[in-house]
Amino acid sequence: MEAQNPIWKHKPIPIQDERVRPILNELSSLGVRFDSRDEFDRNWVIFHAQVWFDEMDAAFEKHSRNGPSFLKSFRQPEIFLQLRKDRQSTIGSSKNLQDVRLFHPVTRLLSKGWTVCKQKRLVILNPGRKIPFFTIDESDMMNLFWIGDRPTMNNEVEDRKSISRKRPLKSNVATSNKKPKNKMKKTEMTSNEKPLKFQVIEEEKNDPVLIKSLSKYAAGLNIDGTVRFTKENVASLASHFASIVIAYYTRLDRDGQKLPRWGDTLRNQTCSLA
Repeated sequence: MEAQNPIWKHKPIPIQDERVRPILNELSSLGVRFDSRDEFDRNWVIFHAQVWFDEMDAAFEKHSRNGPSFLKSFRQPEIFLQLRKDRQSTIGSSKNLQDVRLFHPVTRLLSKGWTVCKQKRLVILNPGRKIPFFTIDESDMMNLFWIGDRPTMNNEVEDRKSISRKRPLKSNVATSNKKPKNKMKKTEMTSNEKPLKFQVIEEEKNDPVLIKSLSKYAAGLNIDGTVRFTKENVASLASHFASIVIAYYTRLDRDGQKLPRWGDTLRNQTCSLA
Protein backbone atom coordinates (compact mmCIF):
# COMPACT_ATOMS: atom_id res chain seq x y z
CA MET A 1 0.00 0.00 0.00
CA GLU A 2 2.83 2.39 0.76
CA ALA A 3 5.22 1.51 -2.04
CA GLN A 4 6.04 4.48 -4.24
CA ASN A 5 4.73 3.96 -7.75
CA PRO A 6 7.34 5.23 -10.26
CA ILE A 7 4.69 6.46 -12.70
CA TRP A 8 3.40 8.89 -10.06
CA LYS A 9 6.28 11.25 -10.84
CA HIS A 10 5.37 11.83 -14.48
CA LYS A 11 1.73 10.88 -15.01
CA PRO A 12 -1.24 12.20 -13.00
CA ILE A 13 -3.56 9.52 -11.64
CA PRO A 14 -7.33 10.00 -11.99
CA ILE A 15 -9.52 10.99 -9.06
CA GLN A 16 -12.09 8.22 -8.59
CA ASP A 17 -13.72 9.58 -5.42
CA GLU A 18 -14.98 13.15 -5.46
CA ARG A 19 -14.26 13.45 -1.74
CA VAL A 20 -10.56 13.59 -2.67
CA ARG A 21 -10.85 16.96 -4.45
CA PRO A 22 -11.70 18.92 -1.27
CA ILE A 23 -8.67 17.31 0.41
CA LEU A 24 -6.40 18.71 -2.33
CA ASN A 25 -8.07 22.12 -1.98
CA GLU A 26 -7.70 22.11 1.80
CA LEU A 27 -4.02 21.22 1.56
CA SER A 28 -3.55 24.14 -0.83
CA SER A 29 -5.29 26.41 1.69
CA LEU A 30 -2.81 25.23 4.31
CA GLY A 31 0.09 26.30 2.11
CA VAL A 32 0.93 23.05 0.29
CA ARG A 33 2.12 23.78 -3.25
CA PHE A 34 2.00 21.04 -5.89
CA ASP A 35 4.73 21.26 -8.55
CA SER A 36 3.13 21.08 -12.00
CA ARG A 37 6.38 19.58 -13.38
CA ASP A 38 6.41 16.75 -10.85
CA GLU A 39 3.14 14.93 -10.25
CA PHE A 40 4.41 12.73 -7.39
CA ASP A 41 3.19 14.85 -4.45
CA ARG A 42 -0.27 15.34 -5.90
CA ASN A 43 -0.59 11.66 -6.84
CA TRP A 44 0.59 10.63 -3.37
CA VAL A 45 -2.21 12.70 -1.81
CA ILE A 46 -4.85 11.40 -4.24
CA PHE A 47 -3.89 7.77 -3.66
CA HIS A 48 -3.66 7.89 0.13
CA ALA A 49 -6.76 10.09 0.53
CA GLN A 50 -8.69 7.50 -1.47
CA VAL A 51 -7.35 4.74 0.79
CA TRP A 52 -8.45 6.68 3.88
CA PHE A 53 -11.98 7.14 2.54
CA ASP A 54 -12.19 3.47 1.52
CA GLU A 55 -11.18 2.42 5.04
CA MET A 56 -13.66 4.83 6.61
CA ASP A 57 -16.49 3.51 4.43
CA ALA A 58 -15.63 -0.10 5.29
CA ALA A 59 -15.35 0.69 9.02
CA PHE A 60 -18.76 2.35 9.10
CA GLU A 61 -20.33 -0.46 7.06
CA LYS A 62 -19.14 -2.96 9.64
CA HIS A 63 -20.16 -0.75 12.56
CA SER A 64 -23.67 -0.12 11.22
CA ARG A 65 -24.32 -3.69 10.04
CA ASN A 66 -27.53 -4.93 11.66
CA GLY A 67 -27.73 -1.61 13.50
CA PRO A 68 -30.34 1.18 13.52
CA SER A 69 -30.67 3.56 10.59
CA PHE A 70 -29.84 6.68 12.63
CA LEU A 71 -26.15 5.79 13.10
CA LYS A 72 -23.89 8.51 11.75
CA SER A 73 -20.92 7.87 9.50
CA PHE A 74 -17.60 9.72 9.42
CA ARG A 75 -17.72 13.47 8.83
CA GLN A 76 -17.47 14.33 5.14
CA PRO A 77 -15.38 17.16 3.55
CA GLU A 78 -18.44 19.30 2.78
CA ILE A 79 -19.11 19.69 6.51
CA PHE A 80 -15.74 21.37 6.98
CA LEU A 81 -16.24 23.50 3.87
CA GLN A 82 -19.47 24.81 5.39
CA LEU A 83 -17.70 25.46 8.69
CA ARG A 84 -15.11 27.63 6.92
CA LYS A 85 -17.84 29.51 5.03
CA ASP A 86 -19.72 30.16 8.27
CA ARG A 87 -16.53 31.34 9.97
CA GLN A 88 -15.71 33.69 7.09
CA SER A 89 -19.23 35.15 6.97
CA THR A 90 -19.12 35.72 10.74
CA ILE A 91 -15.61 37.12 11.06
CA GLY A 92 -15.13 38.45 7.55
CA SER A 93 -11.45 37.58 7.37
CA SER A 94 -9.70 34.74 5.55
CA LYS A 95 -6.85 34.88 8.07
CA ASN A 96 -8.91 33.01 10.65
CA LEU A 97 -9.61 30.23 8.16
CA GLN A 98 -6.13 28.82 8.80
CA ASP A 99 -7.43 27.19 12.00
CA VAL A 100 -6.62 23.51 11.37
CA ARG A 101 -9.76 22.48 13.25
CA LEU A 102 -11.71 23.70 10.22
CA PHE A 103 -10.12 21.07 7.97
CA HIS A 104 -11.02 17.43 7.43
CA PRO A 105 -9.10 14.81 9.49
CA VAL A 106 -7.75 13.18 6.31
CA THR A 107 -6.28 16.53 5.24
CA ARG A 108 -4.60 16.98 8.63
CA LEU A 109 -3.29 13.39 8.68
CA LEU A 110 -1.84 13.54 5.16
CA SER A 111 -0.28 16.95 5.82
CA LYS A 112 1.76 15.17 8.51
CA GLY A 113 2.52 12.13 6.33
CA TRP A 114 0.18 9.77 8.20
CA THR A 115 -1.17 7.13 5.82
CA VAL A 116 -3.60 4.32 6.63
CA CYS A 117 -0.79 1.76 6.84
CA LYS A 118 1.22 3.80 9.34
CA GLN A 119 -1.75 4.52 11.60
CA LYS A 120 -2.90 0.90 11.43
CA ARG A 121 0.50 -0.29 12.67
CA LEU A 122 0.30 2.05 15.66
CA VAL A 123 -3.24 0.94 16.52
CA ILE A 124 -2.29 -2.75 16.32
CA LEU A 125 0.63 -2.10 18.67
CA ASN A 126 -1.64 -0.16 21.04
CA PRO A 127 -5.34 -1.00 20.58
CA GLY A 128 -6.35 1.75 23.01
CA ARG A 129 -4.74 4.47 20.91
CA LYS A 130 -6.93 7.25 19.51
CA ILE A 131 -6.36 8.15 15.86
CA PRO A 132 -5.39 11.85 15.68
CA PHE A 133 -7.96 14.42 14.47
CA PHE A 134 -10.87 11.94 14.48
CA THR A 135 -13.61 12.19 17.07
CA ILE A 136 -13.76 9.51 19.77
CA ASP A 137 -16.63 7.74 17.97
CA GLU A 138 -14.83 7.83 14.62
CA SER A 139 -11.60 6.55 16.14
CA ASP A 140 -13.43 3.72 17.92
CA MET A 141 -15.10 2.63 14.68
CA MET A 142 -11.75 2.58 12.89
CA ASN A 143 -9.93 0.78 15.73
CA LEU A 144 -12.54 -1.98 15.93
CA PHE A 145 -12.46 -2.37 12.15
CA TRP A 146 -8.68 -2.74 12.13
CA ILE A 147 -8.32 -4.87 15.25
CA GLY A 148 -11.54 -6.87 15.02
CA ASP A 149 -13.54 -8.49 17.77
CA ARG A 150 -14.73 -12.03 18.51
CA PRO A 151 -13.54 -14.39 15.73
CA THR A 152 -15.80 -16.76 13.83
CA MET A 153 -15.73 -20.47 14.55
CA ASN A 154 -13.79 -21.11 11.32
CA ASN A 155 -11.11 -18.66 12.39
CA GLU A 156 -10.90 -20.29 15.83
CA VAL A 157 -10.22 -23.68 14.25
CA GLU A 158 -7.46 -22.23 12.06
CA ASP A 159 -6.05 -20.33 15.04
CA ARG A 160 -5.72 -23.51 17.10
CA LYS A 161 -3.86 -25.22 14.27
CA SER A 162 -1.52 -22.29 13.77
CA ILE A 163 -0.89 -21.40 17.40
CA SER A 164 -0.01 -25.00 18.28
CA ARG A 165 3.22 -24.54 16.35
CA LYS A 166 4.36 -21.66 18.58
CA ARG A 167 6.95 -22.20 21.28
CA PRO A 168 5.74 -22.29 24.89
CA LEU A 169 6.27 -19.42 27.29
CA LYS A 170 8.86 -20.21 29.94
CA SER A 171 10.46 -18.41 32.85
CA ASN A 172 14.07 -17.30 32.58
CA VAL A 173 15.88 -18.07 35.85
CA ALA A 174 18.69 -15.70 34.93
CA THR A 175 16.33 -12.72 34.81
CA SER A 176 13.87 -13.74 37.50
CA ASN A 177 14.40 -15.86 40.61
CA LYS A 178 10.68 -16.06 41.20
CA LYS A 179 9.08 -19.20 39.80
CA PRO A 180 5.47 -18.97 38.67
CA LYS A 181 3.06 -21.28 40.38
CA ASN A 182 1.06 -22.08 37.27
CA LYS A 183 3.55 -22.11 34.45
CA MET A 184 2.08 -21.59 31.00
CA LYS A 185 3.22 -24.64 29.07
CA LYS A 186 1.90 -23.82 25.65
CA THR A 187 -0.10 -21.27 23.72
CA GLU A 188 -2.27 -23.86 22.01
CA MET A 189 -5.87 -23.72 23.13
CA THR A 190 -7.61 -27.05 23.73
CA SER A 191 -11.06 -27.87 25.04
CA ASN A 192 -9.70 -28.34 28.58
CA GLU A 193 -7.34 -25.37 28.57
CA LYS A 194 -7.90 -21.69 29.20
CA PRO A 195 -7.67 -19.31 26.21
CA LEU A 196 -4.32 -17.58 25.80
CA LYS A 197 -5.63 -14.24 27.12
CA PHE A 198 -6.53 -15.84 30.47
CA GLN A 199 -3.19 -17.65 30.61
CA VAL A 200 -1.44 -14.29 30.17
CA ILE A 201 -3.49 -12.75 33.01
CA GLU A 202 -2.80 -15.71 35.31
CA GLU A 203 0.92 -15.63 34.55
CA GLU A 204 1.01 -11.91 35.33
CA LYS A 205 -0.49 -12.56 38.78
CA ASN A 206 2.16 -15.16 39.57
CA ASP A 207 5.17 -13.57 37.92
CA PRO A 208 4.58 -9.89 37.01
CA VAL A 209 6.32 -8.36 34.02
CA LEU A 210 4.25 -5.16 33.93
CA ILE A 211 6.54 -3.36 36.34
CA LYS A 212 8.47 -0.09 36.47
CA SER A 213 7.65 1.89 33.31
CA LEU A 214 5.06 -0.70 32.26
CA SER A 215 3.23 -0.73 35.60
CA LYS A 216 0.63 1.68 34.24
CA TYR A 217 -0.73 -1.16 32.08
CA ALA A 218 -1.22 -3.57 34.98
CA ALA A 219 -4.61 -2.15 35.98
CA GLY A 220 -5.99 -2.92 32.53
CA LEU A 221 -5.79 -6.65 33.23
CA ASN A 222 -8.40 -6.32 35.98
CA ILE A 223 -11.06 -5.12 33.55
CA ASP A 224 -13.70 -7.69 32.59
CA GLY A 225 -12.88 -8.62 29.00
CA THR A 226 -15.85 -10.93 28.47
CA VAL A 227 -18.60 -8.32 28.30
CA ARG A 228 -20.21 -7.17 25.09
CA PHE A 229 -18.85 -4.11 23.30
CA THR A 230 -20.90 -0.96 23.90
CA LYS A 231 -20.27 2.72 23.29
CA GLU A 232 -19.71 3.21 27.00
CA ASN A 233 -17.16 0.43 27.60
CA VAL A 234 -15.20 0.32 24.33
CA ALA A 235 -12.37 2.46 25.74
CA SER A 236 -11.93 0.28 28.84
CA LEU A 237 -12.04 -2.92 26.75
CA ALA A 238 -9.39 -1.49 24.41
CA SER A 239 -7.23 -0.75 27.47
CA HIS A 240 -7.79 -4.32 28.71
CA PHE A 241 -6.72 -5.89 25.40
CA ALA A 242 -3.72 -3.55 25.13
CA SER A 243 -2.52 -4.66 28.59
CA ILE A 244 -2.82 -8.34 27.61
CA VAL A 245 -0.83 -7.86 24.40
CA ILE A 246 1.88 -5.81 26.14
CA ALA A 247 2.19 -8.39 28.95
CA TYR A 248 2.36 -11.25 26.44
CA TYR A 249 5.12 -9.71 24.32
CA THR A 250 7.04 -8.41 27.33
CA ARG A 251 7.15 -11.87 28.92
CA LEU A 252 8.36 -13.49 25.70
CA ASP A 253 11.04 -10.83 25.30
CA ARG A 254 12.16 -11.19 28.94
CA ASP A 255 12.46 -14.95 28.57
CA GLY A 256 14.49 -14.64 25.37
CA GLN A 257 11.86 -16.20 23.14
CA LYS A 258 11.20 -15.24 19.55
CA LEU A 259 8.40 -12.68 19.30
CA PRO A 260 5.58 -13.99 17.08
CA ARG A 261 4.34 -11.79 14.29
CA TRP A 262 1.13 -9.92 15.11
CA GLY A 263 -1.79 -11.10 12.98
CA ASP A 264 -5.29 -12.56 13.03
CA THR A 265 -4.19 -15.68 14.90
CA LEU A 266 -2.64 -13.90 17.86
CA ARG A 267 -5.19 -11.10 17.81
CA ASN A 268 -8.09 -13.54 18.13
CA GLN A 269 -6.37 -15.33 21.01
CA THR A 270 -5.63 -12.18 23.02
CA CYS A 271 -8.29 -9.64 22.00
CA SER A 272 -11.46 -11.73 21.69
CA LEU A 273 -14.46 -11.37 23.96
CA ALA A 274 -14.45 -15.10 24.81
